[in-house]
Amino acid sequence: MWETFSACPTVSETPTMKRAQDKIKDFIEPQAFEEVQNYGADPARALAAYRFTDATSDLIARWLDALADLPRQRGGARALAGLRGVGKSHALATFGALVSLPDLRSTITDAHVATSARRLLNRRYIVARVERGSRPTLVEELRAAFVEAFGGDEAEWAHEPSAMLAIAASRASDAPLALLIDTAFGRQMRVQRDDGPVLSELASATEHVNAFVALALDDDISGADGANVALARSFQIDYLDPEHLYRVADLHLFHKDAHGRAALHDIYTFLRNSVPGFNWSEPRFAAIYPVHPLVADVAPAVRLYAQTFAFLPFAATAVARATNRPALSLVGLDEVFDRAEYELRKAEDLKEAMAVYDSLATSAITQIPIMQRLQAKLVLKGLLILSLDGRGATARELGAAMLLYDEKSPEAGINRVREMLLSLAAAAPAGALRESDDGGEIRYRFNISASAGFDAALSAAAQAVDEEATGDLMRVAA
Repeated sequence: MWETFSACPTVSETPTMKRAQDKIKDFIEPQAFEEVQNYGADPARALAAYRFTDATSDLIARWLDALADLPRQRGGARALAGLRGVGKSHALATFGALVSLPDLRSTITDAHVATSARRLLNRRYIVARVERGSRPTLVEELRAAFVEAFGGDEAEWAHEPSAMLAIAASRASDAPLALLIDTAFGRQMRVQRDDGPVLSELASATEHVNAFVALALDDDISGADGANVALARSFQIDYLDPEHLYRVADLHLFHKDAHGRAALHDIYTFLRNSVPGFNWSEPRFAAIYPVHPLVADVAPAVRLYAQTFAFLPFAATAVARATNRPALSLVGLDEVFDRAEYELRKAEDLKEAMAVYDSLATSAITQIPIMQRLQAKLVLKGLLILSLDGRGATARELGAAMLLYDEKSPEAGINRVREMLLSLAAAAPAGALRESDDGGEIRYRFNISASAGFDAALSAAAQAVDEEATGDLMRVAA
């Protein structure tokens, strides 16, 4: 019989492994997690909710040191690159809170960051926060930020960006001005404009202006016109790797004792041996268990369409509800779909794909044998999520993603998933489910035209990192 140990609560048969009767709660102890969505609106709360790792501790400490070391007539420009949902906004807000609120510097428990924060002495830096996407142009958003920081009206700031920065820095008087630039909270769409030239102008102006420009480098800042090249020349760019999210989950969200870690080795070994295509590393699996490793991989693509979706708050909430489930019942892509569905349906680029999904869910699945319909629904949800980055999935990949497998006959399990995909593809409107050959297997994906933009976004994030930062990243990976 075909077994499934996905997020679905029905398990057809107990697996032949010594941990089969254990629950998730036997191996981990979920910790409280405070989700802060609008970091800029409450910097103190954003700082209190931040969880440092070695990577982010070093990054924020270096930025604080750079600010403390600025000479009176010069400034600096730093940018933080990384995929969507990796934590750029939270890191930027944490930096801003330490800069603008001296009383909070003594509350930092991370020794490295606390040492750098003390170098700011008791200075209260003026922080101006620019919200990209809140106005038609970045210049207008700069004016609004300076009005918020210094008062007055926007007519006083009717100047070029570099001149505005110089005037603002002169008003900050005894300490450098801190200008934080991030995409506005609550936006429904990506910022469809090229802000690269204005950002580069601001960064270049810091060569003669006592201001520190800190930028969250979103993938929508520049297109294929080379603006990212200019940003790389004018900003010192750091890269926030997704690996730090796994460290946060391991250290701060899902506590595991020695017994729990030993048990996770057994669970990982079982899945590795029983589920074809379950090829994630054991350290990754153990770090974010009981979340399926693939969830972390797909999070940036989901966030491209569901702006409030983020890996850490999703994982914390889902795991808190999952502790009484069997140890093999990982939090999977079906739960990602359920969490993000409302926003996915609102995304203009997904209208056609969601219509096809609804048609298949209500008609095609009813044609599948009743004992397999639950698995077919999982396959359909998983395929839609895996189509958001333009790749889609093969039958083997979907089986591993949704933990649909046959322990006694692995190939039989894959064939069942393959048959479901064939049925769904046959029932879909022409061109709605794309098929392509992938090394002898058929790869399926929903036809999402904007998904090609995810690869462009990934490329943009990579291009934004200078050679020195790339070298540092490679040394860390080694």
